[in-house]
Amino acid sequence: MLTGHIAGFSEDAISGVVNAVVTSLIDLAEGRRPAGCINPEVLKR
Repeated sequence: MLTGHIAGFSEDAISGVVNAVVTSLIDLAEGRRPAGCINPEVLKR
């Protein structure tokens, strides 16, 4: 099945992105490296 890019605009997809962003911000605020951080040397700045 082909869905095109509209599949990224579902309620579940948007909710997942929002949850990932909030979790990453909390991790940063508490001094932890966020999941998915592929360039950790920028965290030392």
